[in-house]
Amino acid sequence: MEELSDEQIQSLLENGLNTTKEPLSAIEQEQMDSYFSLFQKLKTEPADTLPFNFAAEVTRQLKLRLKYRSDLKFSLFSALGIIIGLIAAYGLLSLVKIDAGEQFLTAMLKLKWLLLTGVVILSGTLVFDLKIVQENPYNNAAGMDEAKN
Repeated sequence: MEELSDEQIQSLLENGLNTTKEPLSAIEQEQMDSYFSLFQKLKTEPADTLPFNFAAEVTRQLKLRLKYRSDLKFSLFSALGIIIGLIAAYGLLSLVKIDAGEQFLTAMLKLKWLLLTGVVILSGTLVFDLKIVQENPYNNAAGMDEAKN
């Protein structure tokens, strides 16, 4: 007897009995057993299912991460922009008049702690704001646009 096709095996399993006149060979019986176990596994439903809002939660988390990264980049670039602005001001004043550049540098060195405190407070405020937005369980990044309308 030749090997059974998939359709023949499926029909035999669905009918529950052997409709062929000849007995099954060892290979055919092995195929029948493997198909039977496969059909049994396919009939059972998974025990754990995903919640209905799983896709929305994943999307919300991804949007929050992207927003966090972009806001963190903004915070770093704003602090870097302040530093570059002060260096550019010193450079321009030095080009115009060397004494003016030196006076500006002296003033900045006297006020270095004030400038540093301002940059830290600005960056800290932005980072603190990011943490509050990220940790707020009621924040819905996907629905923020809908709430504005």
